[in-house]
Amino acid sequence: MFPAGLPGYSTRFVRASGALNVRVIEALGPGTVPALFIHGWGCSCFVWRRNLPVLAERGIRAFAMDLPGHGLSDKPSGTEYYTAEAMADVVLATLDALGLERAAIVAHSLGSVVARRVAVRAPDRVSALVLLAPVSIGRVPIVPLARTISPRWLEAVIPYLTFRWTIATGLWLSRAGKTALSAREVDEYWAPTQFPEMTMAAVRMLHAFSWEPDASAITTRTLVILAGGDRLVHAEPKSTYHVVRGAGHNVQEQAPDEVNSLVLSFLVA
Repeated sequence: MFPAGLPGYSTRFVRASGALNVRVIEALGPGTVPALFIHGWGCSCFVWRRNLPVLAERGIRAFAMDLPGHGLSDKPSGTEYYTAEAMADVVLATLDALGLERAAIVAHSLGSVVARRVAVRAPDRVSALVLLAPVSIGRVPIVPLARTISPRWLEAVIPYLTFRWTIATGLWLSRAGKTALSAREVDEYWAPTQFPEMTMAAVRMLHAFSWEPDASAITTRTLVILAGGDRLVHAEPKSTYHVVRGAGHNVQEQAPDEVNSLVLSFLVA
């Protein structure tokens, strides 16, 4: 699993929020502006593979974490671990464990809700927010259907119903146009499902997390990046938002050059 075997990364596990172990990767480079990257539902640090090394070479001290229940972080059984508030606790504890008193947070999709909660609770810890295809300002029409077809009583068998083709279908929905992920990239998304606890955690988060737009006021300087071809999160564009045309929900993967340029311009003065 990413970034195994690749140069230019360090990987560590930090203790966050009690007994939870959280995986954090750091892209090695000369960057000095600290930023923590947070993925969305069902993903991992892998979603930032086209961003972290570029940003680390051009000014960002880039860290990415696997949220609880995802990637190689711990996957506790209690639903209380999968609320937005619980995730915010873990992010703050991760910043502590990394020795980062203040950092920017770059968050994708569901991660944007977590990032905003952190900014509300500890504005002094967050220097800036970058929200990509954010659930926090949009609607996710597929969530009610997903909850209906994945009742909690079914979660024990869901690991046996998670096939590679279902992962590939979800990834197709996350993209726009004709560009496709390679077989290796699909395998990277599929890899965490080798742990039954991961798919069960995904179901618990689907039901326990608040998927509604977050109206809480924040004072943190914020850049919002929407994907023009997003089929998963529906957000109303505003003049203050940047829209990446032709990109799908996983905008940082499909349009990395444009996203990297926006992030650098915003975070590195």
